[in-house]
Amino acid sequence: VQVHRGEILRIVDTIGDSEATTETEFLSFKYIRQKTGLILFADTLCRVPSSSGITDGELRALENLVVESGLDPRVPLSIIPLLASEVVQSPQGIWVHAGLTDTVEQFRHLLLNGSSSTPAQGPFRFVEWINLVKRYLMAWRQRKGFGSIADEIEVFQTVDAALLHLLLHQDNQRPSRSGIPSASRAELYALVDSGVECFERAIALLEEYRRLYVLSRLYQNRKMAGKVLETWRRIIEGEADAGNELRDGENEVRKYLAKIRDTAIIQEYGTWLACRNPELGVQVFADDSSRVKFVPQDVAQLLKERAPEAVKVYLEHLVFGKKKSQYANDLITYYLDSVLNVLESSDEARSILAQSYETYRALQAPKPTYRQFIMDNAIPTAWWQDRLRLLELLGGSHGSDLTYDLGKVLERLESYQEYLVPESIILDGRQGRHQEALRLLTHGLADYHTAINYCLMGGASMFHPISGSLEPSEASTREDQAVLFGYLLTEFLQIEDSHNRLERTSELLERFGSWYDVEHVLAMIPESWSVELVSGFLSSAFRRLVHDKNEVMVVKALSGAENLQVAAALIEKCKAMGPQVDEA
Repeated sequence: VQVHRGEILRIVDTIGDSEATTETEFLSFKYIRQKTGLILFADTLCRVPSSSGITDGELRALENLVVESGLDPRVPLSIIPLLASEVVQSPQGIWVHAGLTDTVEQFRHLLLNGSSSTPAQGPFRFVEWINLVKRYLMAWRQRKGFGSIADEIEVFQTVDAALLHLLLHQDNQRPSRSGIPSASRAELYALVDSGVECFERAIALLEEYRRLYVLSRLYQNRKMAGKVLETWRRIIEGEADAGNELRDGENEVRKYLAKIRDTAIIQEYGTWLACRNPELGVQVFADDSSRVKFVPQDVAQLLKERAPEAVKVYLEHLVFGKKKSQYANDLITYYLDSVLNVLESSDEARSILAQSYETYRALQAPKPTYRQFIMDNAIPTAWWQDRLRLLELLGGSHGSDLTYDLGKVLERLESYQEYLVPESIILDGRQGRHQEALRLLTHGLADYHTAINYCLMGGASMFHPISGSLEPSEASTREDQAVLFGYLLTEFLQIEDSHNRLERTSELLERFGSWYDVEHVLAMIPESWSVELVSGFLSSAFRRLVHDKNEVMVVKALSGAENLQVAAALIEKCKAMGPQVDEA
């Protein structure tokens, strides 16, 4: 097709803004403007930008000419191979001047067969022509709502579909780099976020180009929460998303679920997320800022049915995070199930526990407490971590107001006491069986430091509150402590290793001798022990006795002086009053 652009432009300039005085002139001018605009538009797309000789100013004038001519945008789009399939016609077809049909067919054939080695793309191997058509379509989108547009529904379905197709094509050629969206991607987001008239066709295009994240934004514009989440789930579960735009998808699901009000959708995708990521999934049901609030009992049951692995995490959140102690029994039951099931079925697990006690007992002083020992040497298995949390929960590390069914726990642990020594110590303390607890601390674990703390705390758990150590005065009375220290001395004197027995007993008496009665201690100490072994205790005891004796003497002296002062004051008062004579 030979196009004389200069001659055509002169015709355009000639009619310019001429006003028609008759209907014939009006139709003629309209036809000329439409045909010249169509020819120039199509001819431009057939040229190579670098050798076309067309300036940016001429391109802008061309866009304006085609738009202002009133030519149905479906006509120029129908000649472009990539976009021709987006043209939507009403049952009556597209009304155009008869003289335009030959022009359309000629340029359609030219663009399809003669302008590119990839006819499906046609002129859109050149970014300049992509931008030309894109601006043209955007200009038409701004005319939405104009009542004078014939076939308005079909026109804007075509415009939106063509623009979406073009932006997808362009963004596919120029992917974003370094996490910064390209200009075409930003335009693509703006288009779907503003809504399109060609909703079904948009879905098909986005699926075709595998742009699932953009598809989810399209659904968000229509407030189709279920479809948004379904699309994100497809991406997270591994379906190809060409744009790779959904970052931290699981967290995006969590945040989106907090914004919607559809309970069924929240339950469906909240439990799905809890199956994949329990820590994140339970936040869906526990978030105080969520629009839908759930009853904890209902959530626990829902998770048991759909996401069993998340039940523990949710109960931990309730008990430790929300301080809802009424769920402590449920959490303890979960921990017990986890630990006891392993102990019942695994010889290796039982051997690990027995070996941990043996290894700890073999450590030489100074050594960490058994609690610190098992935490520093924790095994990266679920049952071991559950056991650590079980010890904290049983011992009241998260508050003394946390209560649980002691009888039920004792019943379940009965067959495993030799493997769960710390648990037995805690439960003995809870029952007031302090002598048995100290016996296990001394001989079962050889955790002497914890045994002493147990006495100072008046029988408080070896896993005392994590917020800080209790002062003795806060934990118990001195009388209670003295009784416990008496039990401890009895156990220390029964330590099997003689060297250890002497060392531990001597240290106990020297450091905490003020809690003991000297005569009672001397009666308990074996006669074979030399005085030197308990010299520290005896020295401090004698110092206390001398101190007490001196204190009594001072008190007596002060009391005597006080009596003299009172007697002197009485004499002075009697003299002042003088004699009194009672008459018969």
